[in-house]
Amino acid sequence: MRVATIVDVAQRAGVSIATVSRVINNSRMVSDQKRARIMEVMREIGYQPVIRENKNSRQVLLLVSSVAQLMEDVAAGIAGTAEAADSGPVLAISLTGQEADSYRRTLRLLKTIPRETLYGVIFLNNMCSDSALWNEFQQYPLVQIGEYIDTDPLLAVMSDDRAAMKELTERLIRRGRRRFLFVSNRYGANEQQYKFCIRREAGFRAALEEAGIPFKADMLMYTDYTPEGGADAGRRIAKMKDRPDAVLCVSDYIASGCTAELQAMGIAVPADTAVTGFDNNEISEICRPRLTTVHQSFAEMGAEALFMLDALASGRLKMGRITYIQHSIIERDST
Repeated sequence: MRVATIVDVAQRAGVSIATVSRVINNSRMVSDQKRARIMEVMREIGYQPVIRENKNSRQVLLLVSSVAQLMEDVAAGIAGTAEAADSGPVLAISLTGQEADSYRRTLRLLKTIPRETLYGVIFLNNMCSDSALWNEFQQYPLVQIGEYIDTDPLLAVMSDDRAAMKELTERLIRRGRRRFLFVSNRYGANEQQYKFCIRREAGFRAALEEAGIPFKADMLMYTDYTPEGGADAGRRIAKMKDRPDAVLCVSDYIASGCTAELQAMGIAVPADTAVTGFDNNEISEICRPRLTTVHQSFAEMGAEALFMLDALASGRLKMGRITYIQHSIIERDST
């Protein structure tokens, strides 16, 4: 009889692998109702979390540029997939930060792991800007999730940012919105680190073009990638003579600050101006009104990245590949 895995629990309960992982680790991010349902499923199918004691297990090293919900989701996807295999690798996580010195320290850590015990490396939102350092990282089997840097072979897993933003814009157009503003990050010289902003802006423009809505330069606004940056955008929007009736933000962080500031200045969301975010971070449900946003399944990205590493190790994968994981639009109160 096959032993039940975390993947089985997630499928039976109708939740993500990451949510099951949070319940196992007593995270406060899961509601009591959902927690009870997951625990019930665990009992029904006889699931027991796996504790690996095999000292010969090989490691997957997950390198992340920031601590966030998406890191937890990716880790859960990797761990769940590894658990489903009888002799799957164990997971180790290292916070790299975003500066060259952080990547340098991470490389030193990587070099302490014996090659025979290293299954591979997975980068989450790779922001290594030092070419010499990156050349050294490329000596290891690696897959990148989200933002990536070119390598040969290039193995990457991500959502299609352009398609997702295009779909989100099209929904607002179908609902009669016509005066649009796209609020993006002020990336300046850090364009390499914020390619997703460029892709999402491209999707916004494509939707307008297909709908016959002329694009104008004043449809773009740049601010910082924070709720405070969003609040600054909200203040500028409130002062416009011809305010937009739809504001599409490149992230939930910007959208949350923008929404709060618009309402503080007497502009109703969504009655006067609809606001959307992107990423489906926790803040999208906390702010009021709750944000319509784009969900990316980072747990699935983690699972797919591990599959890629396995195919690379076995020789089944010899060429580069970019795999897109399906996104979904989460409709909430801000539109």
